[in-house]
Amino acid sequence: MTLNVKEILKIINKYSTPNAIKKLNEVEIPKGKKIGKYPGIISMYEDIGIPINPQAPPRSIRQFVELSEPIYNPKKVSEKDFEQYANKLNILLEGTLNIGNKGADNPNLEQLLKIKGIIKKLVIKYSGKDKDSPFDRIRFKSGLSQQSNIADKKKKSKDATDFKNKNQLVIPLEAMQTFYRSIFFKTNKTLLDNVISFQASIGCRLIEVLSSKVSKFEAIEGNLIRQLGVAKMKGDIVEKRVIEKPTVNIIDAVDAMPFLEAVRKETKQFENLSNDKLTSKYNQNVNNRIKIYLQNAGIPITKETSSSHTLRKLYANYTYATRKDNKYTKHQWIKEKLGHAGDTSTINYNAIEISSDPILNKDSQQIVNEVKIQSNVNTKELNEMKEAISEIKKNVNNPALISKEITFTKTEKKFQELDKAVADGATSYDALQKKGFTTYMIAKYKKTRGIKKLQPYIKKKNDK
Repeated sequence: MTLNVKEILKIINKYSTPNAIKKLNEVEIPKGKKIGKYPGIISMYEDIGIPINPQAPPRSIRQFVELSEPIYNPKKVSEKDFEQYANKLNILLEGTLNIGNKGADNPNLEQLLKIKGIIKKLVIKYSGKDKDSPFDRIRFKSGLSQQSNIADKKKKSKDATDFKNKNQLVIPLEAMQTFYRSIFFKTNKTLLDNVISFQASIGCRLIEVLSSKVSKFEAIEGNLIRQLGVAKMKGDIVEKRVIEKPTVNIIDAVDAMPFLEAVRKETKQFENLSNDKLTSKYNQNVNNRIKIYLQNAGIPITKETSSSHTLRKLYANYTYATRKDNKYTKHQWIKEKLGHAGDTSTINYNAIEISSDPILNKDSQQIVNEVKIQSNVNTKELNEMKEAISEIKKNVNNPALISKEITFTKTEKKFQELDKAVADGATSYDALQKKGFTTYMIAKYKKTRGIKKLQPYIKKKNDK
């Protein structure tokens, strides 16, 4: 669909009045939903004839701005007409996105900056990069330049980073290993599971998994995966940035590649879609599936763990926590393995910490996080203690039944159960806890059996 200059001016005049803007700002929030739709915006689009996706109804006039491209051509449009359009468009933008005095706290700031970015690109497309061109001067004068909102954006970004880094989420190493195993080794994977599996293995972006036009991957020597091209780079793929990444240590590089192949086989049919449309096709379902994996592993759902970008954050911090080269600082590791061009983006990845430290070395925030994760285990251990006390009380008048021999027999029975569980492949605290063994019993088992790590036990001759 295309709009001609006459139609564009008619629309902009009709919808930039105070009454029209008031109607455009109406919000309808369906019961049980946090985010609503804008019936006024939808009505405007229906009036213009712009197609509407009922699954993702418009919440701004962005699509109208994109369809207004013909009015940016100075060879066919007078300065007077463009100035009329620019002034009315600024009124419409400021009125509907309502930045006002809220500044950096306003959630519409990013949307406003994106639309102003589209306007800038359209001016450059038809007038060149000359900042003194007539149409560019009109853009600045009307208020459609991004500069007026840059300070707000910088403040918003800084405040968000500061908040995250003052409220670090600490995740136990064993919880992360459970999370990764549940993803990589799930049987009968769906497309979503394969998307998540490959993202989780090397910390790439969602669109980089979905589109072969954005990124290409290959397993290379050293148990690494080479990524050719990243989402934020433009131009021919062979000229894009190359990153060599280790996979998380739960899976080898060659075993991670089939996840990607399964995804690309499915998404090949959508290769003509734009990156935005291809991402939006899968984004919400991927996010929802990730939350299920996190919850099952006992990892809290927070702002840091609520989207596909979570897998990138977890990858960066997990691989740093399990790295073999201790010469790296965390900042440099994340910057290098995620392929950041500068340092600014890397700062945002410090809000997660993967920890295997003993609890006595942890601060209060770490303890709180891990207590939440271990609450079910703690309850089970408490019940076991109550059961033991009850057994002693029942037999308090019969010393023979409380002898070391009887106590040993009960404990040894537990140890034999542990022997079998470990032999069957449960070789981590997390796996054994899921089978009903407490941390106390596992630690006692290791000490009594004389083993430092959980592995199948070989019975000695003098063992009873």
